[in-house]
Amino acid sequence: MRCPTLVVQGDRDELGPLAVVQRIAAGNPLIDIVVIAGAGHELGAHEREAARHVARWLETTLAR
Repeated sequence: MRCPTLVVQGDRDELGPLAVVQRIAAGNPLIDIVVIAGAGHELGAHEREAARHVARWLETTLAR
């Protein structure tokens, strides 16, 4: 990745295990991760929480 990137990750995501995503992000300072507790690959009931994180990240990133 060569641009700021946000990954919103459920801590119960079996398709993209959190440890793998964290390892990838650790090598790139442009990748930020938000972990949604209790969410799987599909955020389901956690979509609003995820959207709040995305909005906050966009505000912060665009202000840089």
